[in-house]
Amino acid sequence: MKELPANIFVASHRRSGTHLAIDTIRNNILGVSDSFLTLETILPRHKEHISQEIFETRRTAGPATVIKTHDLPDMQQFPAEDGLHDYVANLLETAKIVYALRDGRDVMVSLFEYRKRTKHLPEDAVFSTFLRSPLGGGGQSRRLLGGPCESLAIASGRAANLLRRHA
Repeated sequence: MKELPANIFVASHRRSGTHLAIDTIRNNILGVSDSFLTLETILPRHKEHISQEIFETRRTAGPATVIKTHDLPDMQQFPAEDGLHDYVANLLETAKIVYALRDGRDVMVSLFEYRKRTKHLPEDAVFSTFLRSPLGGGGQSRRLLGGPCESLAIASGRAANLLRRHA
């Protein structure tokens, strides 16, 4: 049996099956922790912020730890001046990375339905209006749906870059 890495990163865009990937790993691989950590919580601006020390304590408290993030592969959110960029880069050195990828069109439909369900949109909201709205789909829809081919090329490029750097 292969030895598990200390860290298993699950990286994806929001609403892209992140928790399905996490649950699949936790439920099917022996020796993986029952819980997971969210990498972005070490950022001071995160609503559930924890210190790097607390994160590290939780990360090393048990067996292989699943770490969720929406920021790989470029890690632009983690500033070099705070030492967070180097900390995350060191975690990635020995980690296995699962990149959950989903068609951008499906992501936007999921986001639309989620926002309606959580009352961030009116019940009679229209999907086409949501896609054009800066507060709805706005920038996300332009980034994900600049064209299905463009979106797929961007996602494929990111995944390939991630594999080259961390495989």
